[in-house]
Amino acid sequence: GPSRLLEKIPTLQVEDRKGIYKAVTYLISLGHKKIGFVNGPEHLKICQDRLAGYRDALRDNNIPYQESYVAYSHVKPDAFTMDAGYQLGRDLLEQIPDLTALCCVSDTMAIGVIKAARHKGRSVPEDISIVGFDDTYVARLADPSLTTLHQPLLEMGKASVTLAHAFLNKKPIEYLHRGFDAELIIRESTGKPRNKK
Repeated sequence: GPSRLLEKIPTLQVEDRKGIYKAVTYLISLGHKKIGFVNGPEHLKICQDRLAGYRDALRDNNIPYQESYVAYSHVKPDAFTMDAGYQLGRDLLEQIPDLTALCCVSDTMAIGVIKAARHKGRSVPEDISIVGFDDTYVARLADPSLTTLHQPLLEMGKASVTLAHAFLNKKPIEYLHRGFDAELIIRESTGKPRNKK
């Protein structure tokens, strides 16, 4: 069937699920238990994978998953903007004021979340820790600079060139499905929750 065929097509992917897992595990290691999740649209596979990573990390640390801690962006045409992050961050902090950390599926959303937290009178990271995903240039420019997951795009690019070359020259392809680990880059937007100080 078609799925057998798909298994033969080489793929490269960032381990989205593992990436978020790392970020949430890090927040838990700092002492956070009430961790919100700022997600994109639920029908996108990437968002499902990232949500799964969040759920896995909570489960492995015996923290119950709360559906109310997860917010989904349906902003059109781009669900992952700063404004979308701002709206979701504001809503989550109004509905669940005792959240001590928010994990976001993109850096731009995380910047919006920082803004929302400030407008709610919370300082980052003293009152609330915030994590992004992608390590875009805005992550370093943000104030505070953003703890985020770095995707190895350069390695992925090189690997895809190698793959294409092998494919075109009918050479053996060493790995058909290769996952790339996102690396957690710790900056200033995360810290221990207040009660843990």
